[in-house]
Amino acid sequence: MWTVLLVIAACGTTRTYEGPRRSRDEVAVIAPSAFADRPARILRVDHESLGTLDREVEVLPGRHVVTLCIPVNDSSIAQGDVEFDAKGGRTYAAHAASTGWNLEQHWFWIIDSTDESIVGGRPPEGE
Repeated sequence: MWTVLLVIAACGTTRTYEGPRRSRDEVAVIAPSAFADRPARILRVDHESLGTLDREVEVLPGRHVVTLCIPVNDSSIAQGDVEFDAKGGRTYAAHAASTGWNLEQHWFWIIDSTDESIVGGRPPEGE
């Protein structure tokens, strides 16, 4: 039972700022897209690495560099950096895709969940 509780606690939101937890309107939340068949994983925000079980990330408003990765096949992953300006009170969805004959082209982008606008990176053509 304790193992289950520890795993559940570890899957919460990671803060990338110091000090006490801030109100929801003072931070932005970045999370992997819930609608991808191979969702992007957030590896790092600015220079802070995230753990394997970390999903959502709270950041202060301002410019951030988010390192995302996506599995390409059973033995390799692709990763890329997306830079964007986060606004307090907003939630952002991290996306990634691989395209091409051998999945050799990799795309990474972040969408503002409020209005579905692309705020950083670039999706594949036609997205």
